[in-house]
Amino acid sequence: MSTVDNQKYFVRIRGKIMGPFTLDQLASLKNRGRLHDEHEVSTDRSTWVPANRIEGLFERKAAEAVATNHQEVKEESTASEGSTSWYYTIDDVQKGPVSFAKLEKLCRNGRISDDDLVWNENLDEWIAVSEVDGLETSGNVKVKKQSKEKFPTFRSDSHGQTIFWDALLDGVRSTITAAGLEATFHGMIKRGSLAMTVAIISWFGVVITQGVKSDSIQAILWGMCSVLILSALKYVAVHLSFASEELVRNTPNTLATPAFPNAISVLLLSTGVGIAGISVYYALERDDLVMKILLLLVAGESLVVFIGSAYATLRPDWLNIKIESGANAALEGVAVFSMSLKLLMRLLTVVFCVSAWIGAVVLITSNICFIIGGEWLLTAIALSSVGVMQLSAASIAPLIGYLFFVFWSIFLGTAQAILLLSRNDKS
Repeated sequence: MSTVDNQKYFVRIRGKIMGPFTLDQLASLKNRGRLHDEHEVSTDRSTWVPANRIEGLFERKAAEAVATNHQEVKEESTASEGSTSWYYTIDDVQKGPVSFAKLEKLCRNGRISDDDLVWNENLDEWIAVSEVDGLETSGNVKVKKQSKEKFPTFRSDSHGQTIFWDALLDGVRSTITAAGLEATFHGMIKRGSLAMTVAIISWFGVVITQGVKSDSIQAILWGMCSVLILSALKYVAVHLSFASEELVRNTPNTLATPAFPNAISVLLLSTGVGIAGISVYYALERDDLVMKILLLLVAGESLVVFIGSAYATLRPDWLNIKIESGANAALEGVAVFSMSLKLLMRLLTVVFCVSAWIGAVVLITSNICFIIGGEWLLTAIALSSVGVMQLSAASIAPLIGYLFFVFWSIFLGTAQAILLLSRNDKS
């Protein structure tokens, strides 16, 4: 057996380190959709590389992947809980693997508390001991009993008071996963980059065509400069969008209840529908073609951006936000502010993708109108103006979100450190 086959690998997903794994185990995680090419892999926990850099991991034959997956499904269906290797953390130090029986013993003996994290290869992420059936710590039963008797949960207090919204949110939440949202978001950045390239080429065609027709060197030079600027802005937008993903993965927060994500989701949904309705109303009232087109585009973008954001907010774990009881008001405030910043940053990345595609379509249409000429000339000019506006919005949006999140996070990080230090001193 080769050295590569015997090599052990660690995987870092959303700031959590899991492993060690063999190459076959990494392939198993990949085949089941739990390891993606952008996740990080290391052999020493100090040097990390994207998973797609591991030779042979993402190039294996489809037949081998199907066979491996089939074998694992068979093994999982017949194996008992006691045969699964479990890992656990104590004071943020990973330990294991141990059997489920050993894990139960550690919990009963008080070595593991109810808020410590555990994981095995059948789980998508690390979870608290209290979330695993059959695991009870020495103090967990007492805490659960007191909590049930004295402190009703958020859900039991509010559920039934807003039946329509609760039913809507629960129905939507059941259809989405954090992994699915992350994959969708990652794909939107790539598609936005492609749309920006198409839009820039279309805009270059417009300015060069009109410069040649008018025999104006200044127009051609201006067009080449504008293309260069748009290309630079595209580079900045794409790279900052991917950087935003990394910042979210490495900025964890905790909320005491799902109240804030639910409230924000409802507000985003209502706002998107409201803005779209008002925009369509005023678009129908306007005679100016440019304003009419702009207002209709605003209506469409509002529906996509706000409703999409409302959809995504229902999975706060996608924003690296955990829902755990016990947070005080000050730490809740930090988490609320941080979640708002993360949501704004990702919302502006959605704006980048949507605006880029609208700009590309509009500029291609303006090119066609310029070629036809005649009575379509004014329409072509109007569409060109709208297309450039869309490209500008697409280019600047990720930059604004990134800078806003980074600078405000300095304040949030300082505040959180002070609050945690104060709590530790009191304890």
